[in-house]
Amino acid sequence: MQSHTKLQTEISRKLFNFLKEHLHNFYPGKIIKEATETKYALKASFYLLIRQMAGARPQFLTDLIQQHNSDNDKSATIPFNILEETLKKLILTFTTVLFTKLNYPEILAAPATIPPIQTHNRLQFCINLARLHLYLSDNYQAINYTKFAEDIKLRPKRFNITSEVTEIDKQHQFLFIKMDNRFNIKLNFNLPKTLFLEKYNIPSLQNSLSHFNEWFEKIFPIYSCQFFNTINKTKVSNFLKYEFR
Repeated sequence: MQSHTKLQTEISRKLFNFLKEHLHNFYPGKIIKEATETKYALKASFYLLIRQMAGARPQFLTDLIQQHNSDNDKSATIPFNILEETLKKLILTFTTVLFTKLNYPEILAAPATIPPIQTHNRLQFCINLARLHLYLSDNYQAINYTKFAEDIKLRPKRFNITSEVTEIDKQHQFLFIKMDNRFNIKLNFNLPKTLFLEKYNIPSLQNSLSHFNEWFEKIFPIYSCQFFNTINKTKVSNFLKYEFR
C-alpha cells in the first residue's frame, strides 16, 4: 500500500477534483436555511450534498452512464435518480479503494492532489471524504478529528531552493526562476564569466529584478493562501531575495 501514492485512473482524478469543490467548506449539521413558523431549519447533510452534486450533472458522470448504456439515445436527458445512484456507487467504490488499497495519508497531503488552500480547509475536505465514505457504507460514526489530522500530517508547504549554472555569458538576465506545485524552486543562473574576469567582482542580479518581481506576484497568492493568518508579503519577498543571493 505504501507505494500507491497517486490516483491511477482518469475518472478517479476527475471525481476527486469534483469532490474537492464540494467538501472543503462543508460542515454537516450547519444551518443552511433558518427555521420558519411552519418548517424546521434546513441543515447540511450528506444526503442533501449528494443530491446537489448529482444535480450539477458533471461531465465525467454523464459520460460514464452513457458508456454503460450505449444503446440509449445520447441526446436524451439522463433521469436524476440514475445520476444520483450512479454517483453514490462511484464515490463508494472510489473511497473504498482510497482508504483500503492506497496510501491515502500521502495522497491527501500531496499539494499535487490538493492545491494549496488554508490547512483547515484541506483538513475539512479530507475528514469529509472519510465521513462520506462511512455514510455511503451505512457505517457512519464519529471520527477523532485530532488523530485524523495527525495521521495525514497536513502542514503548509515551505520553499525548497536549489540552484544550477545552466548558461555562461548569454546576453540576457542572469537568473531564471522555476517552481513546481510543491514549492520546489529551481534557480537557473546565466553566469557572466567574462564580466567577472574583467572586473573581478560578483555581478549584481539587478537585471533579473523585474523577472523576480513578476514571478513573485504570481506565486505569492498561491503560497500565502495555505496559512490561516495573513503573512507579510514584504518579509517573504525579502527572504527569497536573500536566499537567491
